[in-house]
Amino acid sequence: MSFLHPQYEKMQQRWKDARDAADGEYEVHAAREEHLPRLNMEDDPAYNLRLKMTPWFGATWRTIIALRGMIFRRPPEVKVTDVLRAYLTNIDNAGTSFVSFSQKVTLDDLTVGRVGVLVDHTPVAEGATVADAGIVGARPYMCMYATETILNWGYSSVGGRRQLSFVRLLEDPAKYPEVELKEAEELHKVLKLEEKQYVQYLYQVSTASGKETVVDTWPRYPKRNTQPIHFIPFQPIGVDSLECKPEIPPLMDLITMNYHHYEQSSSYERGCFLSGLPTLFIYGDAGGGEDGKGNTVYLGGSKANVYPNPQTKAEFVEVQSSFEALLKNIEKKEFQMGVLGARMLEPRNAGVESGEAWKRKQAGDESVLVDMSTTLSEGMTNPLRWMAWWLGQEDDEETKVEFNKEFMPPNADSALLTSWMTMYIQGGMSWKTLFYNLDRAGMYPPGTKEEDEKGRIEEGTPGMGTLPTGGSSNGGDNTGTVSGQPDSGNGESSGQDGSGNSGSD
Repeated sequence: MSFLHPQYEKMQQRWKDARDAADGEYEVHAAREEHLPRLNMEDDPAYNLRLKMTPWFGATWRTIIALRGMIFRRPPEVKVTDVLRAYLTNIDNAGTSFVSFSQKVTLDDLTVGRVGVLVDHTPVAEGATVADAGIVGARPYMCMYATETILNWGYSSVGGRRQLSFVRLLEDPAKYPEVELKEAEELHKVLKLEEKQYVQYLYQVSTASGKETVVDTWPRYPKRNTQPIHFIPFQPIGVDSLECKPEIPPLMDLITMNYHHYEQSSSYERGCFLSGLPTLFIYGDAGGGEDGKGNTVYLGGSKANVYPNPQTKAEFVEVQSSFEALLKNIEKKEFQMGVLGARMLEPRNAGVESGEAWKRKQAGDESVLVDMSTTLSEGMTNPLRWMAWWLGQEDDEETKVEFNKEFMPPNADSALLTSWMTMYIQGGMSWKTLFYNLDRAGMYPPGTKEEDEKGRIEEGTPGMGTLPTGGSSNGGDNTGTVSGQPDSGNGESSGQDGSGNSGSD
């Protein structure tokens, strides 16, 4: 029995391709024939040599980091009430700030096109109120689930409204040290609505012999102020939807082109290797080692070669082949990858516009990246509201997250920025030059140094300048706007969770 949704199974290979491309040369090489097909009659030594000398062009990762940097060019505007503000510096109960957590969500969304955020609560005694939970330090927190861990899902109509009714998540065994998993076993967490009540099940699933069977189960009924919860606090976030249904990774065209470039680079490097080493041929009895007599023929140096046969001839033979066409094709693909990456910034609909519509398109207001930023804003707002609700706040409409949608510098339009992005992705512009251009165009806050920005990117965090920290109150209400500097830590908070039988959308 399969625990995977049919749409999950269709997307697995795309996710694998996207992950490998983003992770870079090591993972691409480790996949071997999956990304670099073996030539006809090519044995292991020959294939291993060709694999070793084939470079990986890192256009995918460059693009992902650049696009995430665009979204976090400015920190997200986070409006929260006092009840939730203290939790923003530790949103996952593991020390990760909300801004840093959002960066990780965005990175996964850009890479594979789907991510999930679960709001969970540390265990409390039966009958405990919100106040009781606060006394013992129990609290709600966010968990991020990679798309590969969202195994199955289903929706149902509740009161005429379409609502998530179950999710099966592949869970991280490290979170449950009391569970002893045997070989070929997995932990699945299933979130369900049973009689309109939210319940969690933890399954120990055996996959031995190609079968999956439930070994054991532990039910849990999360409550709030002793009352059952009537919804599943799990938020899927896609590129332009908030559904569990997986979307094609937003950079899939670029990723596919990246692999085509990889294969052609292999052909080019192999050709250069074979043609770049001329072979010595000796015709006639040279008295050398090739005649079986044990003599040595020296090439150059201070040794003289005396051939017994005056008719002996020697010459170097090399392949006289041109690789110009192949090289041009490779360079063309590098340019195409730059264009495909920058397309995320371009308006969806081309055409001649005027007035305000033209200005909006030039600002990138109708681009794929803007749609994604809008989806992220709503997708991260809901978990924050659920946390506030779990902390005792009713009907929270004040909590809201807004991610940056202004990607164009004040002194540059979309066409110019697209051209810079294209050149950088394809390797035709150095980071130093890109920074210089973006800085002059007003992309960075005053005083931002190139070395600092490069360091942030190398750490795996989007830079885009030094961002302000702290919050401010608006008037005399309890709502503040919090903007935080991106964290520089490299720790991940994503759990390996998963769920349910064959479901449907």
